[in-house]
Amino acid sequence: MYTRTPVPTDGSDHSHQVAERAITPAGQFGAVVHALLVVEHVGPSSRRDFPIEKQEKRGEETLDGIAALGGENGVHVKQRLRRQQPSDQTVDVRLTTMSTSS
Repeated sequence: MYTRTPVPTDGSDHSHQVAERAITPAGQFGAVVHALLVVEHVGPSSRRDFPIEKQEKRGEETLDGIAALGGENGVHVKQRLRRQQPSDQTVDVRLTTMSTSS
């Protein structure tokens, strides 16, 4: 039924919890988890006080953690780290798992 489960993440505790929750149905359906983290490099919300290189390193660590979690549960995780505006990233999917802090 589902072959891809995208998991957009920002490295927060909320997004890690979502990744944990996405792994189970991905395993049940034999889906691949597509973990995506976008490093903002322009625009008003970019982290000028947090250099891009450090954001990318933290992003890679976050994605590696999701991949390890998938591996522990027999789920393949494709990792994508992008440098652009998050709103510029689009993915054609039928099921998305996202987090919210509210």
